[in-house]
Amino acid sequence: MDHRQQRADQLKRQMTIDCENCCGLCCVALYCARSEGFPADKSAGVPCQHLQRDFRCAIHQKLAQKNYTGCMAFDCMGAGQRATALAGGLPAGRAEQERLSAAFLQLWQLYQVCWYLAEASILPAAQPLWEQLDRALDELCRLVSLPLLPLLQVDVERCRTDANQLLKRAVAMACKKMDGKYPGIYLGRDLRRRTLRERDLSMALLIAADLRGCDLSGTSLLGADLRDCDLRGADLHSSLFLLQGQLNAARGDSSTRLPAGLCRPVSWQ
Repeated sequence: MDHRQQRADQLKRQMTIDCENCCGLCCVALYCARSEGFPADKSAGVPCQHLQRDFRCAIHQKLAQKNYTGCMAFDCMGAGQRATALAGGLPAGRAEQERLSAAFLQLWQLYQVCWYLAEASILPAAQPLWEQLDRALDELCRLVSLPLLPLLQVDVERCRTDANQLLKRAVAMACKKMDGKYPGIYLGRDLRRRTLRERDLSMALLIAADLRGCDLSGTSLLGADLRDCDLRGADLHSSLFLLQGQLNAARGDSSTRLPAGLCRPVSWQ
């Protein structure tokens, strides 16, 4: 395995959730909406009613039954345990807790960008961009390693904008088939007869789309909305820019082929 692949794999391993070492930040910092897989709305900054004193979820084994599919789909990519470690646990004061939640949201967004850039940095087709991608990754690694207060000063939106420019170029180099409309809208569509290999489906709306048995090799799914998308029997083993959270929101089975480093969601069982 070459050094580029080793680095990308190491970065992705660091972006794995560890709820045991988190003080339930996703249950506090994020808002919940009925339209996004929750039984009721919840404002950001308000603890979920099911969050216990030990920061564990009282209904974790019954999320589907309780209609908390939004929780099942969420993946903080390790931002929770990193923010908790920076603060040394949950602070006592309200202002400190708000800063911790803000740091969690900063890290979550930075980790997403880091994952995408790490994947782009090993694409053979994007070799002309490797040097720029390496510099961008080095800077992101520096930012996510900052102490709590300096982390809050990071301009995440600028980081995302700069990274998106690189990622668009990388996708254009890697995907041979570009859709005419961006983003593509395929809500509830039956795409089983469509040629999806090496296609750019970045930011596509694939909510409840039928992709059973589709070959998605070399296809960019960067930011694609896969909520309730049927991926049973689909080949995703070499899909590009696919995140665990996207898989968690979709439907699949034991015959769905996944990329290395991503797990088969428990809900698929």
